[in-house]
Amino acid sequence: MTISRPRKLLAYLDQNFISEMTKQAHGKVRHDFRELYAVLQKGFWNEQLVVLRSRFHDVETSLAGGLKDAIKARRSTLGHVDLASQWDIRESQIVASLHKFLGRQDARPVICYDGIFEEEPDDRVGHFDINVNMDWMHADAKNQRQRLAAQLDAVRQRVLEHSISYDQQFRMEMDASRQDALGSSWLTHYTAAADVTTQEYEQFVASSAFADVPIVWLDNALLCRLMTAHSPAR
Repeated sequence: MTISRPRKLLAYLDQNFISEMTKQAHGKVRHDFRELYAVLQKGFWNEQLVVLRSRFHDVETSLAGGLKDAIKARRSTLGHVDLASQWDIRESQIVASLHKFLGRQDARPVICYDGIFEEEPDDRVGHFDINVNMDWMHADAKNQRQRLAAQLDAVRQRVLEHSISYDQQFRMEMDASRQDALGSSWLTHYTAAADVTTQEYEQFVASSAFADVPIVWLDNALLCRLMTAHSPAR
C-alpha cells in the first residue's frame, strides 16, 4: 500500500448523488446527474480517477428499498476502492499520535495515505467487481438512526435552554471523549495496539496531544457545530 498521494484523482460522492444517478435505470434521472455520471465513468475507465466507497454508503444503500441493487450496480461502474472504516482510521491516528507524544523514533505520520484505503487506488481498473451482500449487518440501521436523532435532539434542547456556546460544548464533548478513551475496553485495546504501558496511555489521553488527534478533534467539532448551530450563545 502506498504512503504517498495516489496519482489518480480521488472523488467522494454523497449518497444522494449516487441515488440520483441510479434513477437513470428508471428513466427519471436529471440531465445534470446523467452528465456527471458520464464524466465520472469515463474518467474511471480511462484510469484517471476513482470514486471512493465507504461504510456510510453501505448503510445508506441498505435503506434504499427498490433502488438498492441498482445503486450497487452503478457504484461498481465508478470505482472499486473502499475507504477504511472510521474505526480503523481512528486507531491508526491515535496510535501514531501516541507514539509521537512519547517521542518514539519509529512513529509514523499521523495523517498519511497508507491505511486509508482497503484497495490500492492506482491499481489498473478491474473489469469485475465482486461484492458480498452484507445488508444483514445494517438490519437495525434505521432504528439506530432514529435513536441517535432523538439523543441529538435532546442535547440540542439542553444547549438552547442553557445558552451553551460552541466552546463550552466542545470542552464537554472532549472531556467525554477522554473518559470514553479511558474505559477498560479502549484502554486495553490501545495499550496493546500501540505497545505502551497503561500509564503512558493515560498521560497521552490527558494531554493536548489527544485533543489534537485529527479524527478526535473533527468528531467533536462537527458534533458541537450541530448542537450549537442555533444557540444564541454560539
